[in-house]
Amino acid sequence: MDNDIKSFGAALAQVYDHIIIADADPRHRKSGETSELVQAGVLEYGFTEPDVQVINDPIEALGHAFSIVQPGDLIVVQVDEVDQMLQRVMEYFERIVGVAEIPIAIKQSMSCADRYLIFD
Repeated sequence: MDNDIKSFGAALAQVYDHIIIADADPRHRKSGETSELVQAGVLEYGFTEPDVQVINDPIEALGHAFSIVQPGDLIVVQVDEVDQMLQRVMEYFERIVGVAEIPIAIKQSMSCADRYLIFD
């Protein structure tokens, strides 16, 4: 099981150039253990420590991602609590572009069961 979690980390490292790991669900493990295994997989794949961070609070991790994002970057968020994260994303988006600029499709998607945000 631990090797599967490390393999997940290695798979992330093949796709992204900066990774913030946030795992609020310890999955019957001690708090932080799953995140440490994912991080180990990322590092074993060749990432350096500055390019992978563990912030186990998902809201804090998202806030950190917003604080380091640069124009042209893409933030990918995989979460269990979609509504709470979507609310945070929309609050950030409103701060940087204003409510009037939010595309209609995004506003409408907020009331749908499946939610996808695509910013171009």
